[in-house]
Amino acid sequence: SPFLRRLALALVALCLGSCDRGSSPTAPNVPPTSIQVVFSGGFSVQDQQLVVAVIERETRRAQGSIPVGDLTFSVRYDAARSIPGWGLGGYTLGPTDIEIVFDPGAGALQPLLESRLPLVVVHEVHHTARILAMGYGGTLLETLVFEGMADAFAVELLGVGPPPWSTALTPDEARRYGAEARARYDDMGFSFQAWFFGFGGPYPRWTGYTLGFELIESFLARNPGRSAASLLREPADSFR
Repeated sequence: SPFLRRLALALVALCLGSCDRGSSPTAPNVPPTSIQVVFSGGFSVQDQQLVVAVIERETRRAQGSIPVGDLTFSVRYDAARSIPGWGLGGYTLGPTDIEIVFDPGAGALQPLLESRLPLVVVHEVHHTARILAMGYGGTLLETLVFEGMADAFAVELLGVGPPPWSTALTPDEARRYGAEARARYDDMGFSFQAWFFGFGGPYPRWTGYTLGFELIESFLARNPGRSAASLLREPADSFR
């Protein structure tokens, strides 16, 4: 009924408004209603079980720090869309849908599952939570924050070093492209492919990911009482 739908929406809004205050993990200690993993060809039954185990484990881990809703993971082999040299990649398609792709030429699956898949899963799960909490945004600054926050959260949650796309620039490059980014923070017509992947433009590969990660790390250094998890609902302008 319309009343029940309004009640359900109110309860969701109440949870989103209260589950991320302060600097400590604040998500409710309950599993998401649903974690679905759908495979497209090429995976043995054993490989599917291994992938599902990592996805479920890391999604639950993320949920211990941020509100995570229903999620569907689509998993398939796709060399062209895997992170170069990484063996796999992840894409957030919306607030409930994540795609994980593996490079079939990367070799044994097991090492990727333990050393790299957790980072990708947590990064993408954070994206879904950020979209639900604050939306995606369309400016360069909002996109830098969106990507940098997901990496900072993954590094914090997993206790690992930053991934290569978050440390892809030399100090001189970071200063140069960081200054250019600041001058264009409000630009809504920027090229994501150029800034983040280095396609068809003057920027080195992964420039946007590195600048975004540095924005978040700089904010956390200036605010020692905060954690990456606590930033989920922080407006992008806070990092300007």
